[in-house]
Amino acid sequence: MFSLVEGNRHYAEANVSTEQSTPRQDARISRAHGHQKRAAGAEAASREGPQAPDSVALLMNHAPATAANALPKRRRISARSDFQKVYAEGQRYDGRLMAAFLRANNLADHRIGVTASTKAIGKSVDRNRAKRLLRELFRRNQSEIGGLKRNYDWVLNGKRALLSSTEELRFREFRRIVEQVARDEK
Repeated sequence: MFSLVEGNRHYAEANVSTEQSTPRQDARISRAHGHQKRAAGAEAASREGPQAPDSVALLMNHAPATAANALPKRRRISARSDFQKVYAEGQRYDGRLMAAFLRANNLADHRIGVTASTKAIGKSVDRNRAKRLLRELFRRNQSEIGGLKRNYDWVLNGKRALLSSTEELRFREFRRIVEQVARDEK
């Protein structure tokens, strides 16, 4: 009967090559402090997948949603019960890129809630991007929304087509929804 050590030795002799592999030209060399200084010409790998071409333009042409221009908490819907009230009692406006549910509120401001379901959009990376795009639409269209007679709780549901659309198309559809809301107020 073999001992465990003898068994491992026999396995290694039979299955592990003793030949030295040829060095590759692009092989990485580990260093004690390799993370502090990179070799000349080395680039970090991207941590994200490919982005839509208009996302670069969005970042370059407009200020990012920093703490200074982000929506304050009082302007956000976060409670599940508030979402359910908007769905149950609100008016639905459908588009190709999004569905908007609106319910009048008695607050001083419009509020927004954003959803992107797995069924409609898929992977979490895509759902998170869809939610960011919808929040940005709402934030950057405050002048159009401010023209409405009443304040509303908005719940925006992203659709798959939102991710492949252009910035211009997203804004056009959102403004069309705001115009429909304005017509319905009369």
